[in-house]
Amino acid sequence: MSINPSRFRTIWLTVALLLAGLPLAGVLCTGRYDPAYLEFPPTTRYIDHAPFHPGVFLAMAVGIILFAGWMLYVLLRRRPGAAPVIAGTFPRWGWGAGLALAVGWWLAWSRQDWFAPFQVYTYSLLWYPFILLLNAAAIRLTGSSPMTSRPRWFLTLFPVSAGFWWFFEYLNRFVQNWWYHGVESFSAGAYVIHATISFATVLPAFVSMYAVLSGLLGKPCEPLLTGHRYGGHRFWPLAVLASGSVGLFLMGVFPNLLYPLVWIAPLVLLEGMLSWTGRPSLIMAWQPGDHHRMVRMMLAALACGFFWELWNMFSLAHWTYDVSWVEAFYVFEMPLLGYAGYLPFGLECGLIAGMLRPGR
Repeated sequence: MSINPSRFRTIWLTVALLLAGLPLAGVLCTGRYDPAYLEFPPTTRYIDHAPFHPGVFLAMAVGIILFAGWMLYVLLRRRPGAAPVIAGTFPRWGWGAGLALAVGWWLAWSRQDWFAPFQVYTYSLLWYPFILLLNAAAIRLTGSSPMTSRPRWFLTLFPVSAGFWWFFEYLNRFVQNWWYHGVESFSAGAYVIHATISFATVLPAFVSMYAVLSGLLGKPCEPLLTGHRYGGHRFWPLAVLASGSVGLFLMGVFPNLLYPLVWIAPLVLLEGMLSWTGRPSLIMAWQPGDHHRMVRMMLAALACGFFWELWNMFSLAHWTYDVSWVEAFYVFEMPLLGYAGYLPFGLECGLIAGMLRPGR
């Protein structure tokens, strides 16, 4: 199904308006709107989170464990006919990236007097070298990497990544699940610039980790989107699109109850829109064998999440969490069950990155 450029722009302008407008509409309907929703840097707390509840924690934990069991089954099940993975040589620049990462880690967690004016900027000193190191590891494991085999696409991911994560920052205004510390002295402009440079690493880190995990699991680094299109009744994409839209709206109405929709509702809305317009999608255009690729996406985001939370812990500029009902058993600054949010986030990363380059 071909779409002319004018209609394509109209469709994605509609998607942008839905993603941005529906949570705000939910808040406005409750009468709880406050100008602090658009504050830079975000420092005002205006949502009272529900306290820990063992019943909710247990119910969510059981669901997550069952889903993790399915993921493990997918990984362990043999898939015949996969192309062999040919290992390469670890490149010299990978050693330089590893050294730069070690220095950045030391600077982030230490408090050197001479480095004090730059202490809040250490996020970039960690993640840009880490992205290079992941690509070097991918070359060693598979003979290629996203950075070296698809450089134009890889470079495009940086600006797209910044906008991508800014959207989640916007959604967080309606649930306030994470907070930034050490940025209070930033002006609005300085905060936006520093945050944008940092947010630009999210998608490049994800696709690089996806390539590394594929190599570790003995799989070729397949394209994130295969080009498959939904071929069923057109009612279902509209129903999925409506479900994602309602979820975004209700998230603004019930932030304590529906905060997990921060990670789920945008994915559902995008899947519905892509399928309805005949574009390749991730879940609704599922084909036999795709589940292994999607599990790798979720694990790639979870692996990146481990390093995000690890390096965040002792950095001067860092974030903390306030999550209703399940605020317990912290791993670094994150409540244990909060890591489940990385699983749908991995599918969103794969969908956005794959839309930029859907084919092989």
